[in-house]
Amino acid sequence: KVDQSFGNCPKYIQTRLMTRRGNPTQPSRTVSEGLTPEAAALLAHSDTFFIASFAPGSENTASGVDISHRGGSPGFISVDDNSLTFPDYAGNRFFQTLGNILVNPRVGLLVIDFVSGDVYQLKGVATINNTDLSMQGAERSVSVTIHQTAVLSSAMMFSYTFIERSPFNPSNDADGVSLKLLKIVQETPSVKTFRFKAREGVKITPGQYGTFLIEMPRMPRCLRAWTISNVIEGVPDEFEVTIKEKQSGAISPIMHRVYPQGIGSVRLTGIEGLFVLPDVVHEGLSFVFFAAGSGITPVMSLLRTLSAQQRPPSTTLFYSVKTDDEVIFAASLHSYSGSFLTLHVATTAQPPEDTRYSHGRFTPAFVEGCLAGKKYTRAYVCGPSGFVKSLEPVLVPARFEKVVTESFDY
Repeated sequence: KVDQSFGNCPKYIQTRLMTRRGNPTQPSRTVSEGLTPEAAALLAHSDTFFIASFAPGSENTASGVDISHRGGSPGFISVDDNSLTFPDYAGNRFFQTLGNILVNPRVGLLVIDFVSGDVYQLKGVATINNTDLSMQGAERSVSVTIHQTAVLSSAMMFSYTFIERSPFNPSNDADGVSLKLLKIVQETPSVKTFRFKAREGVKITPGQYGTFLIEMPRMPRCLRAWTISNVIEGVPDEFEVTIKEKQSGAISPIMHRVYPQGIGSVRLTGIEGLFVLPDVVHEGLSFVFFAAGSGITPVMSLLRTLSAQQRPPSTTLFYSVKTDDEVIFAASLHSYSGSFLTLHVATTAQPPEDTRYSHGRFTPAFVEGCLAGKKYTRAYVCGPSGFVKSLEPVLVPARFEKVVTESFDY
């Protein structure tokens, strides 16, 4: 029997590689009153902590404990004497932690030193500051007065190698890079491409994504991560972002309908991502791309780069869409298919009107038949997690030297 169930917000989680340490030892535990200098120093540079809260039950409600993750860029926690303050970013809107604090302000915080493996356990009393918007990206802030610090030395059984930060982390740079909108192209009925020029220098590698700060009248600031679908060759600081409008979305309808009228502003707060080509691309390499829906956007950025090579390498694309009028970048894809690209497009919702497309899903057997037993340098997969998982039987070392994936899980 399930009494309560809700999804945790996957935003603001940094990616780290976990490696099991040698034989773990029993950690020693040291307890101190208040916030120790060591804990304060760790908090000031942390990008992750966990907070536990509790609400006692009543005649009509059940008691419950909630433990949730909080993440951001290093420095997102402000430390002052014996207290700390952290921003409350947009999340799943269930407010489990904040609701508990309103009823019972006692909280516990857990902070990991990812270098030493030490674990800091903090006890304190929390206060919600609903009108505090001073911290970048915050909808409010939470302050905690620390009463006790406990340190468990070398408590973690794993060591952690940092990989990348969440694309949703607000930048500690309050402004970001200002962008000028140059033009908009309607790609499909629900997809538009926006060409921007940055007002100062930005470095973008094709395949990466940007984090954007959107400001509109009578709306809280919002952050969104969108793939850079085109880095304009030979034109400094110009790039394109391709955005699909979701009718139930909070921002994409505004970008499609309101922003083109000159209302609001968009700023670039960061560039990240590992969905990129090798440093050196030559004719002897071979690539296979798999994309579903708007997962074509980073793939298109890479295809454009390959097409600019004097001798483009052998390249195959499997592109899955619901209907053939949802094929993004159709003209460019078909122009490439006449040169270096072998193109396979399949519709899943209904048979296509375009005779160049097929109907159905890309099964491992179909893909294997198309690849004809060859071994390829690299495979790139971008789409919903279910799409990525369906291709796992094909994405094996016997077929590809390296596989790069990017899924749209949130």
